[in-house]
Formats: sequence, C-alpha cells, structure tokens
Amino acid sequence: MGACLSSGPAKSDHKVLVECRHDENTVKLKSYQTTRNALAKYYLQFPRINKAYKHLFNGWCEAIGKSVSSGVSESELFNWEGPRQKGSDALSRAGILMTNEEISKALSSEITIEKDDNTLRFKHLIIAVGEILKADVNGLKPSKDGEKYNEVKHGFKIIQEMFAAIDEDGSGEISLEEFTEAFADLSHGDDKGIQEERMAELDFNKDKEISYPEFCVGLSIWAGFVHEFA
Repeated sequence: MGACLSSGPAKSDHKVLVECRHDENTVKLKSYQTTRNALAKYYLQFPRINKAYKHLFNGWCEAIGKSVSSGVSESELFNWEGPRQKGSDALSRAGILMTNEEISKALSSEITIEKDDNTLRFKHLIIAVGEILKADVNGLKPSKDGEKYNEVKHGFKIIQEMFAAIDEDGSGEISLEEFTEAFADLSHGDDKGIQEERMAELDFNKDKEISYPEFCVGLSIWAGFVHEFA
C-alpha cells in the first residue's frame, strides 16, 4: 500500500475512503471501515510517519556510504546493513543525538540482534528510536537539525498512539482478536483470512501477536515507505 490518505474524519459505523498514491498516480481502493472512531484518523497521518522513516533511512545510507536502487525487497530494505558503530552517526544525520551505547541498550531485549554480529540494520534504528520514545516521550535529544528531529519524533509519536489504539487491553501485544476488531471491514462475512494476511505483514516472528517493535518496522509497509524502492 502506498501513502494513504483519508477522505475526512470518521464517524461511528461510517466508512473511510482510502486512496493509495504511487508513482504520482492515485488508485482508489475499497472503503475500509474501522470499529473505532479513534483509529481512522491515523490514515491522515501516514505521510508524517513516512517522513520519519525517510529521515532515518537517509541518515543510515549517508553514514554507511550506500545507496539503494529500485527493485529492493521489503526484507532487503529492513536488513540494509552497515557497521554497528555507524548507528550514532546515522541518527545524528536524522536529527537525533544518541550514542552507540544507548542504541545497544534500547535493543538489548530485541531478539533480532545477533549476539556476535558487529553489524547494524535499518530495522534496528527504527526499533531503537521507537523503544526510547515509548519509555520516555522526551527520551530523544536533538542534533543540529531540529527540523528533522521534530519530524522523526512526531512520526513515532503517531506510531505509538496508533499501536495503543489497537492494543485495547494494554498488554503490549496486538492479538488477532484486537486486530480483527480494529479492522473489521477487511473481512467479508465470517471470512477472516484477509485480516490474518494483513496481520502477517506485521507479525514477523509468526507468533500470532504483534509486538511494538514489529509494529514500528511493519508500519513502514502500510505507510508506503518501502514501496518507493519497488
């Protein structure tokens, strides 16, 4: 899905018209209906989320001296790797002051970090920023580029709020039941296959739940960021 925009604020049991912008063409998709008024508003915020991802990715590419051509898969993009010591430099270029030690600490409980691996991947920068802001809304410090800092911070604030809106019981994990309720109109009748398919796009470790780190990374697909490299 490309960067998605809502046609207007949602009302109870009303449908939200979503448009997908890709290569300057606008493709009208089916109307999606959510059971919660609060969730529909986040479609309007996808461009801001997308901008936060762009700042992090551009900073990472500049720091490691690599560029991405078209045709890169989602997996390749998430795992775009470089030396672990370049993490601090990458975030500084994205407007954020964070030491490599702080990045490692933010990722200490993340199972995607390999113990003996001296490389860092793009998805790790996403997770580190998300985890620090989740623990403390003022946990990030700005580098010289205050504009990028504000845009990254605001984008991840939206991600955090969207996750909380879906995680109704506050468990820190989005279950299939919660996902199904949040996106009720993705199914047709009693067929929940499409909802399970959409959830699988976020559930990277296939444990039938979406953790916050998974949501931070996977939302880049929904927001349209990864499709810019397709």
